[in-house]
Amino acid sequence: MTHNVHPASNAAQQQDSQRSEKMRLQQRDRQLSTMLCVQVVVYMIFTISYPINTLYNAAVLIIGGQKSTERAAIENFVLFMTSSFLLNFYSAAPFSVFLTSGASRKEL
Repeated sequence: MTHNVHPASNAAQQQDSQRSEKMRLQQRDRQLSTMLCVQVVVYMIFTISYPINTLYNAAVLIIGGQKSTERAAIENFVLFMTSSFLLNFYSAAPFSVFLTSGASRKEL
């Protein structure tokens, strides 16, 4: 009879092990989903600046009016900064996610 007790404890240990593994996988899935959502939101926030700038320039052209050289220089500077920032952010976003993510560092 005593040999029947050991298999029951092994089965319980296996179930506990399976539950903990399942919980670990669910936690990792939540972390990765959160990372993806944050990356999408940040990307949307940074990419909205270029269309806003383009719409502003189109509205100014439609309305007319002369721009001073100082205003034109400021607008060109803003356009340059937004477009170059977007290009750099787009290529650096996955790298920054890998650096800040605990789940991806554990996978590597």
